[in-house]
Amino acid sequence: MWRIEIENWKSIDIVAANTIFAEANKYLMSTHEVAEKITNRAFNIFVILVPVFSLTFGYLFYLKQSNGYINLIYAAGLAVVVVFSYFLFQVIFPFSFHSPVRKPKEIFLSQFFSLNANEQNLAIVLNEIETCQLKIEHNENINSKRLKTLRNVLVVLGSTALVTVVTTIMSVWYLL
Repeated sequence: MWRIEIENWKSIDIVAANTIFAEANKYLMSTHEVAEKITNRAFNIFVILVPVFSLTFGYLFYLKQSNGYINLIYAAGLAVVVVFSYFLFQVIFPFSFHSPVRKPKEIFLSQFFSLNANEQNLAIVLNEIETCQLKIEHNENINSKRLKTLRNVLVVLGSTALVTVVTTIMSVWYLL
C-alpha cells in the first residue's frame, strides 16, 4: 500500500495537498472512462456477433439436413459462441471496480479529530490522496486484465472467422 512518506506531514501546505488530490481524482476518473470504453467495445462486438452467429447457425442448420459432416462444424460453432459469450461477458461486467467517491463512514476516522481544525482538514485530504492512489492502481489493474481479455477475444474471433469462411467454402464446394 502506497503511503505519503513525509515525517512532518503537518508542514504540507493545504492548498498544495488539495491540488494533488484534485489531480489524483481526475486521474481516477480517467480510469473510469477507460473502463467505459472497454465495456462499450466489448458490448458492440457482442451485438455484432449475435446476428452473425445466428445467420451462420441458421445456414449450418439448413446444410445439416443434407450433410452429416456439417454436424461437427455445427457443434464447434456452438462451442465457439459459448466461449466468446463467456469472455465478452467477463469484459462487459467488471465485478471489482473502485468508485471515485467514498461513503462518509470511510472518511470519518476518529484519529483525525483529536487534531486542530487545520490539521484535521490536511489529514483528511492526505488520506484521500492515499486512498485515491489505491483506487487508481486497482482500477488500472482491472482495466488491463479486461483489455487483454478483449484483445484475446478479437484475435481468436479473427482466426475463427477465417476458419469459418474456409470451412463454409469447402462445405459448399463439397455439396456441389
